[in-house]
Amino acid sequence: MSYSIVSIDSQQYIFVSHIGTIYRRELDEAWRGALGELQEKNWHRFLVDIRAMMNFIPASEMYDFISCLRESLPKKIVIALIVRSDQRGDGRFIENVARNRGINLQHFFNMQPALSWLTREEKTLLQAKK
Repeated sequence: MSYSIVSIDSQQYIFVSHIGTIYRRELDEAWRGALGELQEKNWHRFLVDIRAMMNFIPASEMYDFISCLRESLPKKIVIALIVRSDQRGDGRFIENVARNRGINLQHFFNMQPALSWLTREEKTLLQAKK
């Protein structure tokens, strides 16, 4: 298995990490598992880390994957994608395709800015309740 899925209960998001070489079949499998976990917990946030991924899925396959993924995602989904600096173009491509499909996705190069962006809604709600 070239991915891991972890539920982060304290901040209510699913962490998906892709490791090594991954192919479209494994990408589909990982997202089916992550979506199942997300729906079970009734959450709407993913943190996806592809920095340890050694290959990139061809653009046509990634485009198709994101387009198909949109149909199964909750409307309020928020996805923070962490990429290496040499994956900048891939991150931008994924972000553009996702946003064109109505998916709230942003790419980052580090964990902390990604987490801050991902959990900003929760922090705003907590401050409003004070």
